[in-house]
Amino acid sequence: MRDRLKQFSDSYYRFWLRVANIPEKASIFTIDFNKSWLNVILAQKIYPLITITCLIITHTFYALYPMYITDIIENGNWSHFVYLILFWAFVILLEHLAQYSAALMEVQCINSVLYNSFTHFLTVDPLYHTLKSTGKLFSKITRCARAYENFLDTALWELLPIVVSVAAVVISFLKYDVTLSVAALCLLMLIVIINIFLNIFTSATFEKRLISVDDELKSLGIESLTQVQLIRSSFATNEITNLAHEKASNLMYTEGTAWLAFATSATISRLAYLASVFILGWIVFSGMVSGTFSIITGSGILLTYINGTYEIIAVGRRLRKLLRATTRINDLYSFIQMFGKQTFPVLSPSKVQPLLSFKEGVITVEGKNIFFNYNQQAKIFDGHSLYIEIPETQSNKLYG
Repeated sequence: MRDRLKQFSDSYYRFWLRVANIPEKASIFTIDFNKSWLNVILAQKIYPLITITCLIITHTFYALYPMYITDIIENGNWSHFVYLILFWAFVILLEHLAQYSAALMEVQCINSVLYNSFTHFLTVDPLYHTLKSTGKLFSKITRCARAYENFLDTALWELLPIVVSVAAVVISFLKYDVTLSVAALCLLMLIVIINIFLNIFTSATFEKRLISVDDELKSLGIESLTQVQLIRSSFATNEITNLAHEKASNLMYTEGTAWLAFATSATISRLAYLASVFILGWIVFSGMVSGTFSIITGSGILLTYINGTYEIIAVGRRLRKLLRATTRINDLYSFIQMFGKQTFPVLSPSKVQPLLSFKEGVITVEGKNIFFNYNQQAKIFDGHSLYIEIPETQSNKLYG
């Protein structure tokens, strides 16, 4: 039974490899870390365009479908209800297309950042590595790559739906009453201002502190675990564990304080939104009493408002996530620009290393899978190779 389940799992995996066909649609591209980090996204052109277009159509429908349903019920037209269901199915397919397009865009961003940053640090002169922490370096690379994912997820799947839904609701209210639309717009703008101020201010206060304490902890952990393979007696000590406990505690205290501050901001935003529902409800009930709205229409207006705008209380949190992601992306870009430079060639122009060949006037040295007679199980000594081409006319030929 277990073997059959494993075979089915393998077949299922191969099926999706063929269907997704990622190698034909996504690839790792070159990144210039001296340019804007947004170029990594904008360079893909078609994928952002497809994703954003599909999501605008999708979330406009999801924001207004209560209004469509109440209008259909009030008119008693069954055929319109059938058309609504068919269009709903079309919207679901559009949403799936947006997910597929966004996935291709994100995997290209993430893996291009990982590859290009790795290549950059690999080719930088060794002198600069001796002056920097390896743990901090790895921390910044992985954090930046995932920050691109968080930025795109937040922008496309959290923030864009809020903007589209709120705009759709406010515009749709013009169909019933200008005063209603203006009131909704003013109330929502007030909530947005309160929410953004609280979240952005809190984020600006805590984010750099969180990065700093996180770097300290990861730097200590990676450096100690790397060095312990070489000289255990020097790095496996009570001093190291005490220092790790202190840094982990600092991270915990900072994160806990930040979460409490953000939670308080969210509670204030929810109370402000509840006040807006009360005010808009009073306007709708007044219109129903005066005969401006029917009971069904008034119900549809309130349901549409709540369905389409409730997530606005999280707009500040979404912007905070965007700010956090951009801060972490810029952190790596700035780090790379200040880290060091490459002053002599290290990699062959071709990704495929040429076979060793003798060239006139050139000294060529190549070593593959170099063996170190220290500890064969120490991973730090795995996979080392060397390829150097030196002109015979060069005076200094001593390399280490």
